[in-house]
Amino acid sequence: MTHCSTPAPGSTAELDERISRPNDGVLNALRSAPGDCMVIGAGGKMGFHVCRMLQRGFAAIGHSLGGHNSIYTAVFDPRIRVVVTSCGFDSYQDYYDGDDANWQPGRGWCQVRYMPRMADYRGRLDEIPFDFPELLAALAPRPVYINAPVNDNNFRAASVDRCVAGARKVYELLDAEGEIIVRHPDCGHNFPKSLREESYRLIDSVLMPVEQP
Repeated sequence: MTHCSTPAPGSTAELDERISRPNDGVLNALRSAPGDCMVIGAGGKMGFHVCRMLQRGFAAIGHSLGGHNSIYTAVFDPRIRVVVTSCGFDSYQDYYDGDDANWQPGRGWCQVRYMPRMADYRGRLDEIPFDFPELLAALAPRPVYINAPVNDNNFRAASVDRCVAGARKVYELLDAEGEIIVRHPDCGHNFPKSLREESYRLIDSVLMPVEQP
């Protein structure tokens, strides 16, 4: 007899959640699929759970380079329903205190792997047509979890707070003020385990909610 270490679901709602939970293969297939999905046979045996699975959407989570890429990606992909960004940004104008040396071609945001044409704004950072207050606001009302350590040597925690303050006005307009969460751990350019776990719980609450009976 084969024994399963996973306890049996305690309710119909929990059973529905498990059946509609996608595996890695399904996630990879959905990531590579352009556009929308159509479910043919939604009223069939598995149709309900396939539809429920597709309604979950995706999460974006990243640290440092991944931290700002999670924001950039979510702005353009509404399928991403929750965003976690760690040590990923401050205002472009505050980046290394606006030091021109970091806006030379090949430096900072202007590296080839980032946005090399940003070097065109060296000396006139206030003319960059977008910044993180607008990017964060564009995510509203989706939940956003931000880890901004007080001793991060790349991105200034105080600048992060100013960006969030600007975006929060849009969250307030959409009655979603509590959906943008900021944490300031006392560490450097790092994502502490306790905060990672907190962000994972947020993702689970959005993508895998268990309805109470």
